Formats: sequence, structure tokens, C-alpha cells
Amino acid sequence: MHTKGRFRGLGAVAAAGLFAACAVGTSETEFLPQLSGQGRGDASTIKPDGGPSNGPGGDSGAGSPDGANVSDSGGPDSGPDSGPDSAKLDGATSDGGTPDSGIDSGTCVTVAPNNLCGLAPQCGCGAKQTCDVTNFNTGATSCVTAASSPLGDSCATTGDCATGLTCVGGACRPYCSNAGQPCTGAGLGDCVQLVNAAKQNIPNDKICTVTCDLMTPSTVCGSNNCTYWSDVKKTDCIGVGSAGEYGDCSLDFCKKGLVCVRSGTLDTCMKWCRIGTNTDCAFLQKCKSLGPNAPVINGTTYGACDF
Repeated sequence: MHTKGRFRGLGAVAAAGLFAACAVGTSETEFLPQLSGQGRGDASTIKPDGGPSNGPGGDSGAGSPDGANVSDSGGPDSGPDSGPDSAKLDGATSDGGTPDSGIDSGTCVTVAPNNLCGLAPQCGCGAKQTCDVTNFNTGATSCVTAASSPLGDSCATTGDCATGLTCVGGACRPYCSNAGQPCTGAGLGDCVQLVNAAKQNIPNDKICTVTCDLMTPSTVCGSNNCTYWSDVKKTDCIGVGSAGEYGDCSLDFCKKGLVCVRSGTLDTCMKWCRIGTNTDCAFLQKCKSLGPNAPVINGTTYGACDF
């Protein structure tokens, strides 16, 4: 079964790929998540395939499929990935629409190098399969048996997601075509160019962020959490973990409604809140500013609850 790995708080948020902002309750520099340059298996940004991070540098194993639900012109992907999955946001992108379910009704535009199937729009695989990038060196694709997890919801592998969706950052999402353009389709944000362990762009591997509500992630993300990428100023569904408020998020996802914030060398889960609305926070807490890179969504500036 092919595993893409999970963004960490990302989890999607994490140490090496965080964004600078003003301190919450201190005079030190705080950091919040950036998507640019993040690695899927990098402990600072993403959990390795379905499990906790192994510390700085991420998981040490390759993420090749085992063939249980993957097929291509020569069987399962013949070689392991170059290392842990990686992801960076290159900008935003139009994917030409939401992924279609099954074989495209028109001419199928397949992608090199193996030209088995097409990614955006989806085509060339069976009615209950997803065309998925399974080789992170060459960008070669395989047809992966799909399940039922919808857009933004939790996944450990592409095989957990509904037809046409791939698993990246612990969330099901569609592929897209043109990094640097907004994705089209309901609930989609920007297009992401993914990179491999060597920080090189993976051919064909471009995916959409999923627009969500920071304080009520369940509306779009299901059992997942919602984070904010400061570098592109977009929200996105990510995996959810067990780290509670003021818990350590260096090796785990934060719980829903929390964001992983760095102060000095500490990565701590804090509760999202709306600046000027202290009722979002617990007794004696205040909604503190996250600085110039803080989320501003529909005119509302978001911060973090702190004493």
C-alpha cells in the first residue's frame, strides 16, 4: 500500500519550516508554519508514513508501495522512494477542476515517464482507482485502489481516500497542474509543488491545499485539523494528533483547534482565537498577537490564547 506520509502540526506545522511572527506573551521571536520547502518526512514539518516522527530529519525509511493496492504497467513501483516524502509550496495553481472519479470521458492525457494514467484531470485507471505519483524520483504513476475518505479528511495512504484524491499531509486532496495558480473547484486553495528528500521537485507531484476554518476545522476537514501557511496566506487541512493545549508539538500533531507555535526552542500547541475577542480563550487568558504574519481571514485577525 503506497503511503505519502503526513504533514505534522504539521504536525504540518513544525520546527524547521515555521514562519516568524511576534511573540505570544514573551519578547522572543515566535514561529508559525510555512509550507515552502517543507519535507513530508522531515520531523520539523511532517510525520513519516502514518506514525510519529523519528526526530529531526524525519523517518529514515523509504516510502515505496508494497503492491497491496497499487498497479502500474509493470506491477507495483519497482524501487523504493529516494527517502522520506517531502513537500513545499511553490505558489498557487489551477487544476482545471475537481478530480473526476474514474476514467475521463474524453482523451486521457497521461504523464511521463510511464504514461500509465493522468493526474489532473484523473484518467486512465479503473472506476474505483486513483492515478497517483508513486515514485518520488521520476514522478512515475500507479493506479491505486481507492476507499471513501472525502476531501480534507484523515488518511494515512492514498488508498484511504476517495477516488481521484491523494493523501498528503494526512489529508485527502486532488492533484493540480500549474504550480503558482489557484486551484479551481469548491473548497480548494493553492497548488503545491512537492519535493523529494533531496529537496528537488518531484515531476507531476502537485497537489491542492484545502480551505478550512481554523477554529472549527471539522466543517471541512472532518476528523483532521486546520492550519495556516504564513508564506502563502492560506489555510489547509492537516493531520490531527494527541498534543493538547500547551503540549509539545515537536513530535506530534496538535489537537483540533490548536496551532503549533515555536518560542525559542520550544514547539507548543496553542488555541486559535480572534484578536479582540477574549471570549475565545479560557479564564485569565487573552488572545495574543502572532505578529505581521498572523492569519487575516475575511477581515478577522487570528492570534493564540496565552496568559
